[in-house]
Amino acid sequence: MNPAPPAQPAADPMRAALSDFVPWSQDAPAWQRDALRRLYSQWKLAPGDLDELFILCRQPHSLLAASETTLTPQSLDASHVPATLNTGGPVSLKSLGHTQNVNALADDQTLQFAETGLTIVYGDNGSGKSGYGRVLKRACRARDQEDILPNAYATPSGKASARIKYSVGGAVQPEVVWQDGVAANPRLSSINVFDSKCASVHVDGKNELAYTPMPLQLLQALADTCRDFGTRLKSKKAALETQVPPFRKKPASREGT
Repeated sequence: MNPAPPAQPAADPMRAALSDFVPWSQDAPAWQRDALRRLYSQWKLAPGDLDELFILCRQPHSLLAASETTLTPQSLDASHVPATLNTGGPVSLKSLGHTQNVNALADDQTLQFAETGLTIVYGDNGSGKSGYGRVLKRACRARDQEDILPNAYATPSGKASARIKYSVGGAVQPEVVWQDGVAANPRLSSINVFDSKCASVHVDGKNELAYTPMPLQLLQALADTCRDFGTRLKSKKAALETQVPPFRKKPASREGT
């Protein structure tokens, strides 16, 4: 008699909620989808983010000033949030290497990771440790995702890329060829990448006892942004109305003239 197969672990409700949140957001205006992407990765919008989003908000309605430049929105999509995968066993990182156009990292080097225990990567400042971390944060969909720049002293030859090997439940999987801007294999999102910048996303907020699920936090922050933009638009409208001559506001002419 064959033993009963082990029960599969329950799906992570937070991952499931975020996975549902992405298709729900597709009906929102482009600037709001861009705002959700920024809010998810950094939690708090910087003044520069708000200025750009305000441009994206007015852009479809031809309300930009002559000095303002049009922008292209980048929407929240499935590649930004963890996938809801709960089968096959634990996902382990095996190696990362063969980078292209990633800072000044050599393209013939590979970092090996032990599937169990602790792997320590050490080196002098500027030796490339953070460069590998930036790749992992993007490939594994960490909350904080830094821009990956090419080598400043070399001619860039394309987008940043790397090769990643991993295993699921101890079974080695096909090598992943990661490219910046392209969603990597969703199983990689089961690998948690955490650094000081990811930590700031969690600890820089208000120190309140109440717990709010991540999707509701995003909605609250988006609602606050909408209210802020509403105030800005009302101020602009009021300023424009003061420029309208009185005879245009209440014409004194007779009908038919």
